[in-house]
Amino acid sequence: MNVYFANPLGWTALLAALPLVYLHFFRRQTRKRVVNTLFLVDKASQNREAGNLRERWRQSASFWLQLLALALLAWLLSEPRWANSHKLGKVAIVLDSSASLSAFETKAAEQVAKLGELMERRLPQVEFTLLESGQRGAALYRGRKLADLIDGMASWKPRMGSHSALQRLKDAREWAGRDGVVVWLSDQDNLDTPAGVESLLVGESIENVGVAGARSFRSDGADGWRAIVTNYGRETARREWWLEFEGGKSPSKLIEIEAGKSLALEGRFPEGETAVSIALSADAFVLDDYAPLVVERGKVLSVWIPSGDPNAGLFHRLAESMSGSRFVEKAEEADLKLLTVLPDAAWDGTGPGIYFVASDGENSRPLAGGVNVPSNHEYNTSLSWEGLYLRDGRRLEAAANDLVLLWQDAEALIFLRGEALVFNFELRESNLDRIPAFVLLVGRYFDALRERKPGFASVNCDIGQSLVLPLSQDRGTAQLLAWRGDKTDTDVMSIGPRFEAPSEPAFFRVEQAGESLMLGAARFADVRESNFQRASSRFDFEAFDASLVESYYDADFHSSFWLLCLGGVMLAAWAACYRENL
Repeated sequence: MNVYFANPLGWTALLAALPLVYLHFFRRQTRKRVVNTLFLVDKASQNREAGNLRERWRQSASFWLQLLALALLAWLLSEPRWANSHKLGKVAIVLDSSASLSAFETKAAEQVAKLGELMERRLPQVEFTLLESGQRGAALYRGRKLADLIDGMASWKPRMGSHSALQRLKDAREWAGRDGVVVWLSDQDNLDTPAGVESLLVGESIENVGVAGARSFRSDGADGWRAIVTNYGRETARREWWLEFEGGKSPSKLIEIEAGKSLALEGRFPEGETAVSIALSADAFVLDDYAPLVVERGKVLSVWIPSGDPNAGLFHRLAESMSGSRFVEKAEEADLKLLTVLPDAAWDGTGPGIYFVASDGENSRPLAGGVNVPSNHEYNTSLSWEGLYLRDGRRLEAAANDLVLLWQDAEALIFLRGEALVFNFELRESNLDRIPAFVLLVGRYFDALRERKPGFASVNCDIGQSLVLPLSQDRGTAQLLAWRGDKTDTDVMSIGPRFEAPSEPAFFRVEQAGESLMLGAARFADVRESNFQRASSRFDFEAFDASLVESYYDADFHSSFWLLCLGGVMLAAWAACYRENL
């Protein structure tokens, strides 16, 4: 069993052995002298022995008993604790998946290795669990080998934006158990961790300059690009930047940016090029030093509006505000329809379109009792419908298969029927067009239809962004090809209709059965992760070691016995010393 001394200074009591040995050497042995008359006693006592007073070494029971008592005293003062060999030590390490940790991956691996070595040295049995804050489900590693734990760190790729890790910490507590250890590894102390969670910080304040934003645009018949470069550090920075494209690269230029300031860069796409990369000279955080861009060519939605519709004017203004839409004159050529219908009329309410139900009611009124947003649908996220006014009247009844997005009392005001978005009230006699949530909802509906429409598109997006493509199941597996710079090093992976953009800044293309469906550029865009002024390193390994002992070590059960032994040895030493002096 492993032993730990809670008070190692107790062993300094053994230093008392030095004066004990000294006294043993210079202790004069009593000599018996027989005389035949008492007048010779006084004369003998007046004689003094000259020279060295040190005696030669001689066996002494009292001396060895005193040393034994000293050893027992040192043992008791050191407060020994014994590891429970039957108790499994569990530790769950949650790795922060935030992109800022990519600057400290090597340091994080070293600290995890140091933590694991401490636990293996201190505990007889250890089970490691390695989790990522941005992933749910299976762990990166779970087992009892430290070497495999370090290998599991290689699978950790912190590339996410700012996110909450509280749920993953709860998962870690379930993995580790009530008595286990949960460690949160990050670079900044910006999370209010639950009680019982140890924070292992591996960051440091570093200077960083990166591309904070970039986009492509079209002006005067030519394609251009615009980028914002920001200095997140505390000192004025100088960096070189240049453009990279398939045909080569531009000459590098030097820029100087004051601390906390930004600089705008702008230019044209080179002749014949549809993809460029804005590159900065590298620093410790490389994710924002490279920003790929493509000339965006989105899918165009064909919109049909009946010429005699009472809301035709508003419908036209609404569709014109949505980028990537055009009007057609025939309903069968349209990707979606915008029209007003009567609640008792026969109409195709399942095809793509936005339908408003006409009402013959009177008495304008607010939404009595407020609204209820029951669905956690992506269209509803962060939308507020407070302040919406409408008129009474007949309305459609929501069917069992309809997905209601907005209720008022028992009335379904907005719902999805198939691919149709239905507003179940009179548009002209409401203030819907002045509610910001209305425009946001329609915009999200347009984007969803555009994603599902077959055809080629070129997009600029964030790394790891969720994308959707209408793939054909009978045309085989679709592939995503990702590359950076030239195409000599291209990563290929199979994808489904819903997939994620590359986790690193890169260009990508989606192909199915030899047909190109999408050209994209994924870049890092979360500026919160680019600022390292609050990054720090902190972890008290000594306090952590002490907590392990407190949790997994038991006090010496024989301490009372050793105390009795100490008393007995001291009495025996006194008795032996008395006999030796007789």
